[in-house]
Amino acid sequence: MSYNQIFSKRMLGIITKGGKEITLSAATETSTWARPDFVAEAIKAPFEQAVQAYAGPLPSDTKEICARESDHMSEGDSRDHFTGVCLDSKGNGTTVHFPVAKTYQPSYPVSQQAPIQQTATSATPQWVWDKDAQKYKYWNGSEWIWQ
Repeated sequence: MSYNQIFSKRMLGIITKGGKEITLSAATETSTWARPDFVAEAIKAPFEQAVQAYAGPLPSDTKEICARESDHMSEGDSRDHFTGVCLDSKGNGTTVHFPVAKTYQPSYPVSQQAPIQQTATSATPQWVWDKDAQKYKYWNGSEWIWQ
């Protein structure tokens, strides 16, 4: 499959999958959009979880998986997967969809150590805990929404 050209990306970490070390990254600028580094960093945990849970085969010689998906325009534009580009040792890429589990964060205060997560519909935004602000937030494609 083809993919938008990735101009810049942020390294998120290294995982071991299938006995191989694979670098995880997130695109910060492609041929069709750009986003700040902090947005790329916000997807680190759910992207790593989706890649680790992926049961399908990765393209041969995959050295890096870069999360490449544009920001969504509205809450109604649900996401049930991460779009990743599996890059080989020569920099050639193949698009792979990594399914994600949907979680629900309640609107009332919850202990940071014991968050309640329940399966929800695919239109539910992905809330993340902001340690500094001590509240949940999600990125709606153009700004952080706080709860």
